[in-house]
Amino acid sequence: MPSTVTGGKDSAERLLQRKALIVRIVQPIPGLQGYEEKASAYWQAARQHVNRQEASLGHVVRVFAEGVMGHGEDGMVALRQANPGMHRYVKSFTDAGATLAPFEEAELLQETVDWTQCLNIQPRSEKVRNLLFEQYSAAIQARSTHLEAALDASMGAGEVALIMVSSDNIPLPSDIERYLISPPELDQLDRWLREQLAKAQQELMQAAQAEADAARGGTNTGAGQNQAASGGLWTPP
Repeated sequence: MPSTVTGGKDSAERLLQRKALIVRIVQPIPGLQGYEEKASAYWQAARQHVNRQEASLGHVVRVFAEGVMGHGEDGMVALRQANPGMHRYVKSFTDAGATLAPFEEAELLQETVDWTQCLNIQPRSEKVRNLLFEQYSAAIQARSTHLEAALDASMGAGEVALIMVSSDNIPLPSDIERYLISPPELDQLDRWLREQLAKAQQELMQAAQAEADAARGGTNTGAGQNQAASGGLWTPP
């Protein structure tokens, strides 16, 4: 029957379809009380979400990690030093038979980082800003092209890969299906970090106001506290 033949063809094509599970990287923040527990909760939830996807898509056979130089055991050593929480997460897949595949190219990665740092100094000259942005954009494009090619070269037909990235909008070859792994714990972690930043800014503003009041003889301490309570946030220039 025609419908049966079509269904069989669709099933075969589905088996050959490459699939990518996208997981966002959270970086360690040493010294921030409460962060490690929340980051750990995110990694655990992300693993559970991938487990559910593997049940229908198949097991992860390759892991690609943004920002990690090297692959295989060398890459795992570098990852353990840079991000222990992420290392434990990736290791749960390599222990199950997946491999850490080559992804980054050292020069392209470093060039992107360098141009980003140059832009962060916020030069006053419009000519310099435009020049830096052009170079930054070119580096971003070159690196994106390399990452996409690395995925295409390493992933075989029907394979399921785990891609660890800092941003969800990583470019993928057109024939790779994208599955975003975004458990509620990720949003909770982001929201908590924003709250901690606002709290730190508030404390910094209050300390700056207290120093200013002390320099003037302490006459406006109460006014400074009222200003802090009003919600205005001070940030360093």
